[in-house]
Amino acid sequence: MGKKPEVTEEMINAELAGLDYKRAAGIVTVENGLTAWGVFFAVLAANLATGVVVGIILWLIYALGS
Repeated sequence: MGKKPEVTEEMINAELAGLDYKRAAGIVTVENGLTAWGVFFAVLAANLATGVVVGIILWLIYALGS
């Protein structure tokens, strides 16, 4: 079997420098790789979907009640 790749101090420093650069540029990522804009649009879509479901339920209550 092959050798395990070795994590060096240079690799760690490069990763930390990349994170600092992204933070300074205003690019925020979460664990699964989504940016802040991705999270924003995901929450927006969830809220719109909830509004549609609530609207359909209210419309059915109104339609069946009259």
